[in-house]
Amino acid sequence: METIAFLGSSRGLGRAAVECFDLRSSEASFLLVSRAKTQMEELSSQISRPSEVFPFDLSKTDQLEPLIKELKEKEVRRIFYFAGGGPFGLFSEKAWKDHMWGINVSFLSPLKLIHACLSQRELSSVKQFICIGSQLADSQADPFSASYAGAKHGLKGAVESTIAEKHPLDLRLFRPGYMDTSMLPKNAKPRVQGESIVKPEDAAKVFFDWAEDLSGPKIFELNV
Repeated sequence: METIAFLGSSRGLGRAAVECFDLRSSEASFLLVSRAKTQMEELSSQISRPSEVFPFDLSKTDQLEPLIKELKEKEVRRIFYFAGGGPFGLFSEKAWKDHMWGINVSFLSPLKLIHACLSQRELSSVKQFICIGSQLADSQADPFSASYAGAKHGLKGAVESTIAEKHPLDLRLFRPGYMDTSMLPKNAKPRVQGESIVKPEDAAKVFFDWAEDLSGPKIFELNV
């Protein structure tokens, strides 16, 4: 039985993906990682698969060693990195620590974990690593979300460049558009202008089919 690690799965697409894989995947156990311990324990009790909760703050990029150790001990085969975010508002008016939180959780932490997988010294059991990008934030200006957009631009560039190096790791990037979650502010442009917003449970179904297809494209853009 393989173990799948869902990093950042307390809400939004991450949680929807856990629920989708619980219903549709072949035999697998889950490792649920998030700083929201109570929400993770609740989710773990609701799914049918064997699962463990590992409370961890993914913004602590310089303290990832306990998480890497846990992933290694569990011999995790697949890592899905859903965690991300950043302050919403004028760049100059937000505290620098808030910008760094967004950059760490959305860019530096997944990059450090990918490096650990590729080094073959720490996470050699991992065969697939999927990051979450953004059709909008990683490809164009995203006013009032400068640090988040910067992190997503960086993640896309790093993942695409690493894929081009042709490592044996099945490294991928899933790029959805706006999703209807609590993380999308009420005054965000798509809500105000009535733009198309995908439901996380619908995105999770597409994510599942794509992740399970070993011949699927390394970069996938979810169109609604």
